[in-house]
Parts: sequence; C-alpha cells; structure tokens
Amino acid sequence: MIIISARITLDPKDVDRYITGARQVVVPTLAEKGCIRYSIALDITAPNIVCIFEEWEAEEDLMAHLSTPHIQTFLALSADLSITNMELMKYEISASGPLVLDA
Repeated sequence: MIIISARITLDPKDVDRYITGARQVVVPTLAEKGCIRYSIALDITAPNIVCIFEEWEAEEDLMAHLSTPHIQTFLALSADLSITNMELMKYEISASGPLVLDA
C-alpha cells in the first residue's frame, strides 16, 4: 500500500482558485483503479494550508493516477498559483489496521 501525505501553503489570494480546481479531481480520482482514499482539506488553524491524504493499492496505480487528464489539468492550474511551501511525503506500508484507544 502507498500513502501520500502533502501539506501545501498557498498565498491566501490563491486559496479559492486552488479549492475550485481541487473539487474537479476528487470524484474522478476516487473512481480510479487502486484508489482506496483521496481527500483534500484546509487546515482549520491556517486556511491557506491545504492537506492532502491519499491511499493507493500499489505504486503503479499511483503512477497511472498522476498521468490522468484531470490531474494533469489540475497540476497545470497549480503551476500558476503562488505556492510558498510544499511538503510531499510517500510511505510504502506492508500492513495497516484500526487504532484502538483505551479510555
């Protein structure tokens, strides 16, 4: 399983344009082969920070996703925005399960 975690800091003037573009990629991405989870959200403490979380069954599914027309269009839109910081992390994991918290 592949996990992608991203934290993107935008110039506040570009947040609305980013979110408008992001809305166009979530539904088609969730329908892609190998996509387990895909979400984009604003940080509630800093609304110009976007957090992205993705889960993919395999590396080849992620690579196919990156070449889809909807992602290519979104990446082109993003290239025109003022991104002041971007942290992208990829994790390859062999197992996962629920976290049980004892009260």
